[in-house]
Amino acid sequence: MAGSTPDARVTRVSGSELIRLLTGDKRTQVLVVDVRDDDFEGGNIKGAHHFPSESFEADNVADFVVASAKKLGGERLLVVFHCMYSQQRGPSMAELVRAELAERGASENLELSVLSGGFVSFSRFATKHPEVFENLER
Repeated sequence: MAGSTPDARVTRVSGSELIRLLTGDKRTQVLVVDVRDDDFEGGNIKGAHHFPSESFEADNVADFVVASAKKLGGERLLVVFHCMYSQQRGPSMAELVRAELAERGASENLELSVLSGGFVSFSRFATKHPEVFENLER
C-alpha cells in the first residue's frame, strides 16, 4: 500500500487485501469507516464505524481517527473508507478526512484508503469469511 501519511493521496485497497488484514495480518491495525446511508441496512463489515454521508462531518471523523490512532501507541493504522460501490461517497469522504488531517498535521502512522468495489464487491467474501461480516442478510 502506498503512502503512509494523509498528506499523500488516498490509496485503494482490494477486497482480498482487506480480508487478509482483517483475518491474519495483525501488523497493521485497520479501522473501517462505512459512509453508506439508508443502504447500510442489510449487513456491514464487522467492527465498522458508521458515519453516514448525509450527515458526515470531516472534523468529527478526523477526531475519531486521531483518537483511534493514539490508542495504538504509534502502531500503523490503516483507515478504510467505503460506501456501497466506493465510486462517490467513500472516496469523497476519505478525501475530506485526508484534507482535515493534513491541515492538522496529524499524519504520523496513518494511511487512508478506499475499499475497491465497495461493500457490494466485498460482500462476495461472505461465504468464505463470515467472521468479518455482521448483520448480513442472505
